Amino acid sequence: MVIIFIFLFALFVFLNSILSYGQELEVVEAVPESNSNSGGGGSIPIREINLEEENYFNMKPGRLKFEFNGLWYGVQLAGIKDGISEFLIINLDDGLNDYVSDDKVQSSFNIKSGEIKEVDLDEDGKADIFIELNGISESVDSVDSADFTVRK
Repeated sequence: MVIIFIFLFALFVFLNSILSYGQELEVVEAVPESNSNSGGGGSIPIREINLEEENYFNMKPGRLKFEFNGLWYGVQLAGIKDGISEFLIINLDDGLNDYVSDDKVQSSFNIKSGEIKEVDLDEDGKADIFIELNGISESVDSVDSADFTVRK
């Protein structure tokens, strides 16, 4: 009986590790929209936001999409390493909103905790949105999360 229990427990741990592999990218704060076209390498969770509100997030790598001046854009938290978060600004206004290729990435930047990045979406020389990195939380599952604010 003990041997069967040990075998079943080992099987459970093994299957659980297989099923959870590849699910590293998930939004911590909210249930994301589904996305089947992420531009490669697994699924990136996507959440639509309203820029008329100040948006606070604590999330693992994922994407926020929003409308600005009638066009759709995305802010993607691409990665977190050594206390620095990498963000991508993406033009999503082509009817394939959730699919991202290299030519759709308008810019990328790295910021540290406490820094604010001004982003010019429509390339008119004026900052349209601000992204502030409030902090980074280390995770036991090896995928850190970033605490950041997006505002107009």
